[in-house]
Amino acid sequence: MSAGSRSSSNPADSTAADEAEAAAAESQYRLGCSNLALKGCEAAGGGKRRDCAQAVGWLSKAARHHHSGAQLLLGALYEAGGEGVKQNYVEAVRWYRRAADAGNADAQFNLGCMLNAGKGVAPDRDAAAHWIRSAAEKGHAKAQYNLGCLCASGGEGVRGGDDAEAALWMQRAAEQGHAKAMFNLACLHAQGGCGVARDGASAERWMQAAADAGHPTARAHLRLDPIDASPASARSSGSALTASPSSAASSAASVKRPTCML
Repeated sequence: MSAGSRSSSNPADSTAADEAEAAAAESQYRLGCSNLALKGCEAAGGGKRRDCAQAVGWLSKAARHHHSGAQLLLGALYEAGGEGVKQNYVEAVRWYRRAADAGNADAQFNLGCMLNAGKGVAPDRDAAAHWIRSAAEKGHAKAQYNLGCLCASGGEGVRGGDDAEAALWMQRAAEQGHAKAMFNLACLHAQGGCGVARDGASAERWMQAAADAGHPTARAHLRLDPIDASPASARSSGSALTASPSSAASSAASVKRPTCML
């Protein structure tokens, strides 16, 4: 066999081709970002008008070359619609799924939300929980918060009423600055529950952190009185969320409402 006939199976040639394809995909992705004028992307022609239709063209090319960032943005553009891009949930799910399969945590979370809501696909709560958990395990704060909600409420795809796991994911999201997670963690420490010990100092710390992050109920709460973490106060209210210190127990119930947030 000649040297020339062996060259096509040379690993070095294959690696070089893969690198060239990846470089082309990255260039196409950046051109797409330039047309979108997305913060964090290096716009080649700063100041040009946002052009979503042209962005879709470049992102589609990058996405077909397996660029997960481009696949994620395509999914987001098709989900939102507008500015020259027709809303198409089916296409959004298709591109989110491809990026999710490649390990993109944002896409995994978004796909989980689409599956949970039945947008562009039949509702599948088990699959939604799978993708939200996958994103959470990669450190995605919104996914961690939502997984904590699912574990606390016993939603489909998770073990029902797993307080310890709910508290774990809520804590991880809070540590990343997720305002709702910080607020719920404060409430849990204020009254004890979901595997969290009653701890007034921790409750105050997380409530202040939530307020600093802009959580409206936490801010309203701190304008009145500090949290009363006494057992009597913790048991005193079964009403909906209020700014009253005695509502710590009912505030903690908010962790039991599974939600998906894009």
